[in-house]
Amino acid sequence: MSCDVPDATSPRLLAESLYGSAPNLDAVPELGSIEELLGAYLILLDNFATFLVTVALIYAVGRFVALPVLGLALELRGTERTLREGIERVAAVGVVLAAVVAGLSLAGLDFVLERAAILVAAFTVALGFAAQNIVTSPHS
Repeated sequence: MSCDVPDATSPRLLAESLYGSAPNLDAVPELGSIEELLGAYLILLDNFATFLVTVALIYAVGRFVALPVLGLALELRGTERTLREGIERVAAVGVVLAAVVAGLSLAGLDFVLERAAILVAAFTVALGFAAQNIVTSPHS
């Protein structure tokens, strides 16, 4: 009994057997040396570190400066507690979203931001969870 299994050492034959056609291997850039590979990983690591630092700084400023100021302003205006809590939750989601967007942009990962539909969908889900307490809570 013979078995039609492609040679495991041939990626083109394996791809053809799995997907029906061979991938365009010419579009994949080749790294000539270990230094180029390490350089590529260091650039990725630098971008990731920039993203993390930016997100942490913007989140800290938003969380410990902007949100308390917003809460104080709403309290001074005499805003109803339920409405104030809802606005504060939406603002907290906005701080996280702004931190992530700014982090991606400054880290050079703008291609992620081009998927705006995904970001809008995530924001809509977060807004729905934040507004859920307002809709379901009894009036006091």
